[in-house]
Amino acid sequence: MSKENEIQGRKENDPEWIKDIAISVKSRMTDKQKKQLRELYFEYIQDGMKPKEAWEKAKNVLACFGK
Repeated sequence: MSKENEIQGRKENDPEWIKDIAISVKSRMTDKQKKQLRELYFEYIQDGMKPKEAWEKAKNVLACFGK
């Protein structure tokens, strides 16, 4: 992937975890689950995690509680 494509943010150049976010948001998650997922993600980012790690951890935590 070239730097130019990264800067332009084209969908076809998105990393897999970004595509996973889009799929999850479009899934049958309730609004409450989406809100929890978003809150966990941002909490983990504030704690210093990298975005991909924060996303994976947020998904795993919600899965533990029966997403």
